[in-house]
Amino acid sequence: MQLGNRSISKVILLGMLENLCVESHLRDLVEYRVEVLVVKDATAAPQYPDLGDAIRRH
Repeated sequence: MQLGNRSISKVILLGMLENLCVESHLRDLVEYRVEVLVVKDATAAPQYPDLGDAIRRH
């Protein structure tokens, strides 16, 4: 709502946990019809020995 109140329709998104925080914010922004650019080189995700890289799983 705050973005809409400020007439913001485009967002550049990056963050610490791609598979949790970034993804959930991305879904919220898309739901509010905001155009989103996700900076892949500026996101991170944990690597699990048994499961592999969390970013590559999506």
